Amino acid sequence: MSFLSRVLPDRTPWRTLPDFRRLWVQGVVTSLGSFMAVVALPLQIKELTGSPFAVGAMGLVELVPLVVCGLYGGALADVAD
Repeated sequence: MSFLSRVLPDRTPWRTLPDFRRLWVQGVVTSLGSFMAVVALPLQIKELTGSPFAVGAMGLVELVPLVVCGLYGGALADVAD
């Protein structure tokens, strides 16, 4: 067994399973879209309003549900576990 075959992941699922290929490509496209939104939304807010405060407020609005749901979701998971 060569060094590369031990280090590189197995590509058999990619070649033989079309559902795996579609799932993988869908994940890549979704991630790219999410990353583009992370960059584009603050730029658009800054362009429309010219206000750094509005960009910060948008960031806060995006962060609050993550923190609140994370805290309550974590507590609920601890109780249920």
